[in-house]
Amino acid sequence: KIRTMFDSCRPHKNFIKLVDDSRSEFCACNKNYITRKLVMEAHRRKIQIIPWVVDTKKDYKAAKRKGVDGIFTDYPELFTKI
Repeated sequence: KIRTMFDSCRPHKNFIKLVDDSRSEFCACNKNYITRKLVMEAHRRKIQIIPWVVDTKKDYKAAKRKGVDGIFTDYPELFTKI
């Protein structure tokens, strides 16, 4: 199955609507701009949020608290035992 992704550096007002209108299944965003509110709105529209680049355990824990659906990382070995 081919999945569609919406890639964005910085979410803005109406961001989730833009992703929804593009019919993307998930969105990759810079981790610094993801909020719990953004994730909740995305999930209401059945859109997954996957932040990048999550390269520290601190960033991982913050992303997890916000309810993201996965992460992009340069160091997957850091997260295999979490």
